[in-house]
Amino acid sequence: VSQSRYCVLFLDYYKNAFDGFWKGFAEIAKKYNYKECAELAVLMDEFYSCEDNRSGIEVLLNYTQSHHECIMPYEILGFLYSEEKMWYNAIQCFEKIIDKGCLFYPHDLEFALAWAYGKVKEYKNEEIAYRNCLECKSDIGNALNNLGYCLYRQKRYQEAIEIFLRCVKEERDLAWAPNNLVRTYIRSGQYSTAREFVETHDYKISKALLEQLDKKPKKDVPVDSVTVGDDEDGMEDEDSIPVSEEVDEVKPKFFENKNQFTSEKVLEDELTA
Repeated sequence: VSQSRYCVLFLDYYKNAFDGFWKGFAEIAKKYNYKECAELAVLMDEFYSCEDNRSGIEVLLNYTQSHHECIMPYEILGFLYSEEKMWYNAIQCFEKIIDKGCLFYPHDLEFALAWAYGKVKEYKNEEIAYRNCLECKSDIGNALNNLGYCLYRQKRYQEAIEIFLRCVKEERDLAWAPNNLVRTYIRSGQYSTAREFVETHDYKISKALLEQLDKKPKKDVPVDSVTVGDDEDGMEDEDSIPVSEEVDEVKPKFFENKNQFTSEKVLEDELTA
């Protein structure tokens, strides 16, 4: 039984098995000389017994020290590191297994990798990962919006505008993209275009952006004339404000409960909700 097939056959369907299941499974696997499956069963028994992310990380790391070629632990480690905001550790794990995942689809891993790159402000690599994510699955939720936001943070405003307009046209990522479009219009000095968009669409635009737009001149100004200080929503340093309030980029997350593997590896909305 290959590692990938083992993950599909057992990690999902027996995630909430009775106490002692995994130890019993390990004994059966040993009996029939499936050594790798037996070792993975013991690992999952230990992992599912962990009380928090840190102890889960320790269990998985101990396993990788003697199983360097095993992919699955690095997948889970990447998400656990992300939850603990250990971004460089997460990046290292995702990069190691980005095209070899057993538990997660390639677009899930690329999305998570892109998010981690963004947190350490490696925007070029973040952009590449989001584009790879969309190549793997063109309709994945929030990846297109996040790509636009990545371009925004690189001050590539016209490219970002094109991405956000595409989101609006295709009616995707609408919880975020319209706000980001207005934000980018403002940052690039396209005040009249921003006002026209707000007035001709029914999307809910944040109060902070509307207040900011009200303070801007009626006419557009050259982008070189728009200083960072003019952008009163503070988006240039997105870590300085609560994610839930103003940052219009959508983060991935590990399982609400780390036991919750699903019948299609992991529910996609658990990664992009």
